[in-house]
Amino acid sequence: MTMYLWLKLLAFGFAFLDTGVFVTGEDNTLSSPGLNSTEKPSVLAPSDPLPARTTAFSLTSISEREYNSSETTPTLSPDNPSTEDFLNSLDNANTLNVTGVTQPPTFPTHADSQAPSAGSDTQTPSSTATPPALTPAPGKNDTSGFPGETIPPSTFPADTAFTPVATLSPALSSSAALPSLISSITTKDNSSDQSLTSTSPATSIMTASATVPTTPKQSCDEKYKVISVKYRYDYGNNSFIAKLNVSDDVKCENAICKMNEIRNLPACENKNVTISHTSCDPPNKIIELDVPPDPESFYLKTCTEPTKANISICLRLEKKENFTCDEKKITHVLNCANFSSSNKTETYLEPLSPKQNYSCNLKVLYGANEFLNKNETFETDVGSPKAPPNITCKPTSSTEGMITWESPEDYFDNYVFCLLHASEENCTGLGKEKTKPLQNLKPYTKYSVSLKASTMGKVRRDGPAVTCEFDTLPDKPTKVRNLLASRISDNSILVKCDPPSDFKGPSNGSYHLEIKIGDAFVKNESQIICHFSVLYLQYSTKYEFKVR
Repeated sequence: MTMYLWLKLLAFGFAFLDTGVFVTGEDNTLSSPGLNSTEKPSVLAPSDPLPARTTAFSLTSISEREYNSSETTPTLSPDNPSTEDFLNSLDNANTLNVTGVTQPPTFPTHADSQAPSAGSDTQTPSSTATPPALTPAPGKNDTSGFPGETIPPSTFPADTAFTPVATLSPALSSSAALPSLISSITTKDNSSDQSLTSTSPATSIMTASATVPTTPKQSCDEKYKVISVKYRYDYGNNSFIAKLNVSDDVKCENAICKMNEIRNLPACENKNVTISHTSCDPPNKIIELDVPPDPESFYLKTCTEPTKANISICLRLEKKENFTCDEKKITHVLNCANFSSSNKTETYLEPLSPKQNYSCNLKVLYGANEFLNKNETFETDVGSPKAPPNITCKPTSSTEGMITWESPEDYFDNYVFCLLHASEENCTGLGKEKTKPLQNLKPYTKYSVSLKASTMGKVRRDGPAVTCEFDTLPDKPTKVRNLLASRISDNSILVKCDPPSDFKGPSNGSYHLEIKIGDAFVKNESQIICHFSVLYLQYSTKYEFKVR
């Protein structure tokens, strides 16, 4: 067992030390090609491990006879075949040929935690290591030729740098570089209290560089999974422009994209566009363009009944002929004043005020895309005006009269004037004048006047009428009818007549008889009735009788 531990210790030592230095204490370092023993090593790369602090170190010659053994351990040297065979058997370890001994930096090790108790001999590395003298145990015989014999140490300056001939690297089959190895091996003879401790130098490690894996790009189909398209109509080219709502400047494979816009799209066209970008990988995103209809293909048409046009508005959404889009995708919203309707063919707005403008907004969508947003103003028809105030009627003669009035407060277009006499009514249209003279009236006749304002819209609407009455002035009545003079005696004559056809005044007047002989006035008589008896006339005299 003791022999096994020594061999293991020596194996670790010879793996890193020049055997020539170990045996003879002389520096027989072979120079590597391009380097000599006096050259200092080049500066290490930042990725290489830091060089260890160097000291001179030597081992004493050891003989098993000093430890009461009948077997002598042969001296290990480069000339000894057993040394080479032994080193080659250590797990195919890489052989390091150095010109000195490298000691690792001082780190706490497992050996430190198990340091020998007081009284044990501990070897401390220094710039000059003094080997302990080996003394045979009491009662033991010294081996011939090796009584307490030690190998003089080989001393190197502490600041001398040594260049390794070969750099240790992990085995090709190893998945990672081994950590630095600091081992402590302690052997103790059963018949002696002396312990020997040896610390192996650190193994030079080469860290393998690993390729950092790159993160795979997201697919364009996933990156642009949710992307909206907004359409606007180009009235200059009578086509649509599709705007892709995406922050990247994407590339289109089967369409021309400029600043994420696709132009010259006909109305109602269905088109698939593939988009891609350098920030994502295939599969690319395929967008289906569903182009809306032509905005001019829809319009509002009034459908109001003429008689209700002054208090209501009816609107119907119409479309042009040869409509090729999917009508099921059409939706619309109509807002007028306080009225709103959705997706109705006809919309009725009532009650409204006459002669009033109402602003309406029509929005038409094709699917989720609004392609028509139009504002229009619709006016209700005129209503019936109010009555003209302050109407007056008065005669100016037996055949003439004058009618005056003031204009109504609200809107009107003209007047309707009607003159009523007896059962007759004569109506005529007037402009916006405020007077109406009457002519060719009958004397001493009662007349009735009707006046109303009116408007002319889809139909004529008349306001309430105002009326007034007047009588023309009296005039001379017409001639009496059937005037007759008859003799009732030799000097008496009876004069009678029928009433005139038109008195042109009051019918309770009197008849006047005027008697003349030639141009000479004889006398006048008056009676309520036309029946005059003229007495005491001269004989054989010609008389003239006149009744009025």
